[in-house]
Amino acid sequence: MKDPLKTLSFENKKRALSAVLFAAAIFLGWKVLIHADVASLKKFNKEISDGRKKQAALQDITALEEDLAAFEPCLSKTGEADCLIEAVSRLAAESGLALVSVTPRVSGEESTYLRIGLEVEASGSYHALGHFLEKIENNKPLIKVRTLRVSAPDNRAASEDLRINLWLGAYASAKGTAS
Repeated sequence: MKDPLKTLSFENKKRALSAVLFAAAIFLGWKVLIHADVASLKKFNKEISDGRKKQAALQDITALEEDLAAFEPCLSKTGEADCLIEAVSRLAAESGLALVSVTPRVSGEESTYLRIGLEVEASGSYHALGHFLEKIENNKPLIKVRTLRVSAPDNRAASEDLRINLWLGAYASAKGTAS
């Protein structure tokens, strides 16, 4: 068997050696120059992708803050229970509901909002209670009925009033209530 390199002419050997050197130069150029650039481009592409995700998250946060700003008029202007007591007393009087007692409860801070609570004991008819709840529901600042318990005396006559216990809550912006 003949050696294939011995059968090649000197010119063909030069061409083969040139082709091998050219391929080696291309491989080394790719490895040294272009491969490093490709790696940095991949890293840059990941940074762009992360930046887009952060931008989308910031847009979502901005949209939520704008939606929340629409509820700002529904918040109490002060963090004190006095304003809430006045509003509940006025709404009860307009509804024909008699307040027996109104007790403010400890306010709890929930991030940027302050929760104000009232325990209300009242007496009145079903109709007065219905009018009162409707007025509470449509009131600004927003007042939320957290619990409602209605009871009647065991031997209730048609004209006797019901006993009503409510737990009401409202929110105030904590940034506007700093003392």
